[in-house]
Amino acid sequence: MGINGLAEFLWDLSYNLLGLGVFAYVSYCLYLAYNQTRERSASIQVIASLMMAFGFLVSIFQTPIFRELLGFEINEIVTGGMKSFGLLLILLVYIINPDYIERLPIQTFGIMAFDKGGNNLSFHQIKSRGVMQDISYGSEASLISALTRAVLSFIKDALGTETDLDRISAGDKLILFNIGENVGVAVIAERSTNILLESIDRCQSRLNNQIGGDIQHGRVKKDKIKHIIMGSFPYISFVP
Repeated sequence: MGINGLAEFLWDLSYNLLGLGVFAYVSYCLYLAYNQTRERSASIQVIASLMMAFGFLVSIFQTPIFRELLGFEINEIVTGGMKSFGLLLILLVYIINPDYIERLPIQTFGIMAFDKGGNNLSFHQIKSRGVMQDISYGSEASLISALTRAVLSFIKDALGTETDLDRISAGDKLILFNIGENVGVAVIAERSTNILLESIDRCQSRLNNQIGGDIQHGRVKKDKIKHIIMGSFPYISFVP
């Protein structure tokens, strides 16, 4: 093998190893998200990323040295088809459900779990470019808790109804609510998306199923609540 042949081999090897590493890591990250959310879209992306990673892995054995060592050649249509089909699956997720792409750009500022009276059980601030970052943890949680108590009381007493609070619009922000039997969840965001609403519903359901009885009897397990909230929003970066 001459210098040119060696350079070509190293280039192909580096390119395919890089592709293999990138999509193997992407598959791992997507699997962690799927393991938390059990979303069909996430599972499709895991499969698609694995197909692309496997395509790059097989491409390594298409280089001249490996072809000579193995004694046979893998058709480029096979590896190219794996990569193309994997990419098509990823694109289809966003074509079929355009709202799925909004899980990253949307501004989300804070998540609070509260009891049926609107009292704060656990508040978690989210890393964001928004002005909410200028408000301290304590004051932000107490303000939202007070607002929740006041609105729930108004709905129950003034309107004479048990209708659950859905959302409150405050300027360019929304406070989204999902209230269960013993625990409710409130999320402050710039707007709602299907992904965010599904996560809020999932969080509320997990909280009520796993610790609803404890909350009903006045036992607040903040570590457990934190674990459930963070697991329900795996795509969100929380402030430590």
